Amino acid sequence: GSSHSSVRRPRLRAFGGALPLDGGREMPREGSERGGHCCKRRPTVFAVEVGSSARAAQPGWFPVSAGDSGEVFYLRRREDAGALLMPHGFSVISVVQEWRAKRCGWQMWKMLFYHTFVILKTSSGLAICAEKHSDGVELMLGPVDTVRRFATSFSATGGTRRDSSLCRAYEPRHRVRLHELVDWLQRSRGRSSGGQRDFKCLSRRKHCLHEHCARHFATRLRSFVERVSLPEHSPGQVRVLDEVTRTPSMLQYASHRWREDRYVVLTALERDALALKFASPRCLDDRDIVLAAVAQNAMALQYASPRIRQNRDVVEAAARAMLRDGSSRGTPQDPTSEAVDSARMWEALLGVPIFGADREVVRGVVQHDGCALRFASPEVRGDMWLALMACAQNGLALEFVGDAAASDATLVATAVRQNPAALELATPELRSSKEVLEAVAVADKAF
Repeated sequence: GSSHSSVRRPRLRAFGGALPLDGGREMPREGSERGGHCCKRRPTVFAVEVGSSARAAQPGWFPVSAGDSGEVFYLRRREDAGALLMPHGFSVISVVQEWRAKRCGWQMWKMLFYHTFVILKTSSGLAICAEKHSDGVELMLGPVDTVRRFATSFSATGGTRRDSSLCRAYEPRHRVRLHELVDWLQRSRGRSSGGQRDFKCLSRRKHCLHEHCARHFATRLRSFVERVSLPEHSPGQVRVLDEVTRTPSMLQYASHRWREDRYVVLTALERDALALKFASPRCLDDRDIVLAAVAQNAMALQYASPRIRQNRDVVEAAARAMLRDGSSRGTPQDPTSEAVDSARMWEALLGVPIFGADREVVRGVVQHDGCALRFASPEVRGDMWLALMACAQNGLALEFVGDAAASDATLVATAVRQNPAALELATPELRSSKEVLEAVAVADKAF
């Protein structure tokens, strides 16, 4: 956050090219034309997952080399704080560590000028690194040791830290869950469930020796963890919370106001994820709420809205929960394990008849892994639109489409354009068709 007009660029080295963390856009520093305190746009959240070499075979993870040490980390950009944290929304913050780093290379001490970032350890064995820049909040999530090694040397966007050291560590006196942290982070974007606004935690502040934005954010986060900045619950909300805490199914008898209340619904879901079916339609169309439910019990996915059942983060969380609980085709696995194979996740999810026959769920899966179509029901595999979507993502998915769809020249041409090897999966008649031959020519030029 200095006052000069440079830009924050990833300094980690990605194998095979630049690190694709920010979607090709530069992340402006404080004081720049787009990122200074005079800018009136809303604060953004830059969220990434951090993993080790076990993530190498999984799609969406990019390897990065951490400078001269030679250690390789794997990063995956997430859409926002909800997509990053809500699958672990009921985990409790167990330890808070505040770290300091030099702001300039010529500094000898970190007494007056320093940058602050916070590492939160949770009961589920994960850690979150949170820090504030004038252009938004940066979040990292991953195993405790991996996050500590990465965060003490680099920021989420790849900026190098200078001489990080632990300043303070303590255990919160109250149980603070990650879904409450997400609500606190998002409160500056709109009205919270408690009906209050808290713009101070994410608002831009002019550079000041005593009130630098990163240090101010760490102070506000400390107040939040100590239950200072949480909104008060109304008497009616307290009564409803007591009821759904004892018996989650009592949510169905609550008024529409409370079945639409985010905090009340999440309290019920913490006890029983299937209580999602009693929530209001607005909550069933809320990605963060459904994420928290399906991470507890994958069967809660059936109650989500059609739009949410197609969401990548939601179907992935459900698949991991299915692996954790075990399925008819596999054995239980730890959903936080970095060695979970993507194919096994989709098999565990679509192997359940209610999901394998759900076109919205299958669509959400094949948009990101076309070959997962093989785990869907025969009726769904014969759907022409789903087959086209799967082949556009991975041409080799042509092997798993229904017989009627496999005889369509347009579908075969789509598969061949994506992957020329799919031509071997086509019938002899379609290999010689004009449309397929044109697709082969286009694919040859591309490859």
